[in-house]
Amino acid sequence: RTLQTPEYQSDLLLKAMRALGVDEPIIVAHSWATLIALSMAGNRSHKIRGVILISGYYFPTWRFDTLIAGSAALPLLGHFLRYTISPLMTFLAMPALAKAAFSLNAIPEIVKAEYPKLILIRPSQLRSAAEEANLMVSAAARLEPQYPNIDCPVMIFAGEQDAVVESFQAKRLANILPRAKLTLIPRSGHMLHYFAANAIVSAATSLMRSSPRSVSSYPESRSNV
Repeated sequence: RTLQTPEYQSDLLLKAMRALGVDEPIIVAHSWATLIALSMAGNRSHKIRGVILISGYYFPTWRFDTLIAGSAALPLLGHFLRYTISPLMTFLAMPALAKAAFSLNAIPEIVKAEYPKLILIRPSQLRSAAEEANLMVSAAARLEPQYPNIDCPVMIFAGEQDAVVESFQAKRLANILPRAKLTLIPRSGHMLHYFAANAIVSAATSLMRSSPRSVSSYPESRSNV
């Protein structure tokens, strides 16, 4: 397995937790990282108290955007792109990408002021992002058969107007996981954790207070619109 797959990153994080003595963690993940969180939840070698998924991609679909984003990881051509036009094109595209990610909400002022744009366009960063884009669809296909076996509580958050990952992905996942609760945030998109922080913190708090194996301590409702 390559270093960028969710499974590899999941194994690495679980090994680090075991080394640090972290037992029954609560995993919070956003966007691409939700694949890592689901891989961790499906790993029976380490007990997970619960998982909170935000704006995740869970099932393989045809995505033209990943083909474009993944071009910077191609052999030879990708190396040329990363050191020539990709940094400039990515920098110029940032306003439009941010607008799509935060839609329907305004981009927070702290993001405008402090987001490290120049770090994002480094060749090494472009390569990592491109490799993960290339792996996303296949990773979702590999992990999908494992979802019904995830027995820890999973709280799923999605923006109803997410322009990056359609909210039907979250709805479908909630119907598959044995112990899932879905919360759809109206008038919110992919970066909904900026606008639904209280709900997410409340979910984490409820998981902290619950018994990891107690069904009665976890809400059984699979949807909360």
